[in-house]
Amino acid sequence: MHEPAAPPPSACLLPGWMPPRGGTVIAGRDWDGVGVALPFGAQVLVLLGGRSGPCFGARDGAVIVWLVPVGSADGWPGGCRLIRGGEPLALPPPEQWLRPPRRGLTDPSALRAALVRGTTRHG
Repeated sequence: MHEPAAPPPSACLLPGWMPPRGGTVIAGRDWDGVGVALPFGAQVLVLLGGRSGPCFGARDGAVIVWLVPVGSADGWPGGCRLIRGGEPLALPPPEQWLRPPRRGLTDPSALRAALVRGTTRHG
């Protein structure tokens, strides 16, 4: 009988909800998601800087998704894709994240402020 392959060393630093090699996870248990279309999402990421928590480019390559605390994905500006309450979300492997999920979630007030600031710059 073969032993299962050991997870990559970086998996030891990941939160319990993160599959070591990526995979589909259900929103609303440990986090909700807020997706912002590119290229605006890339601008928001720059504006957030070190205040950004975990985020990644969605598989379709058109959206950056930030993970925020459960229940905080309500009341966002138009144009944001909200992922919450039992919706599946495909998470890439940790090495493919823009900001890896090794520390807390993104502060929703910081993300909202960056969205407003970015909109004001291009509005």
